Amino acid sequence: MDSQNRVIAYEELFRGTLSQTSVYPREVVLEALKRNAASAILCHNHPSGSPQPSRADEALTLTLKSALALVDVRVLDHMIVTRSKVLSFAEEGLLRGIHRASNGKPHGIQKEKRARRRVFTGFLAEQAGFEPAVGY
Repeated sequence: MDSQNRVIAYEELFRGTLSQTSVYPREVVLEALKRNAASAILCHNHPSGSPQPSRADEALTLTLKSALALVDVRVLDHMIVTRSKVLSFAEEGLLRGIHRASNGKPHGIQKEKRARRRVFTGFLAEQAGFEPAVGY
């Protein structure tokens, strides 16, 4: 995404098996740099139908967030998509370092987050079986 949080590109970077995918942070960083991205939204599917993140999902999110931070690219969200549900790490408070307002919501980004989710949820719903991807 650019500095105004507009989508620059949607890229499927990795494709895996039914139960796992190898994700290489270096490739994610290179893709962000190639696009001159200011931020990214990470996405992947859970064919099981449960949108709950695994420990591996949480660890990967932190790894990618750290790797992208080294080149000044912010991770705005990581979404897990099933056929009927979408879980947003940002909405669930799973992105560490997000400051919380007194109402428990991430401070100052509620409107931006709703708009972002609307765009990606609509797109992802059409993609019913997509693999890990990054929106830049």
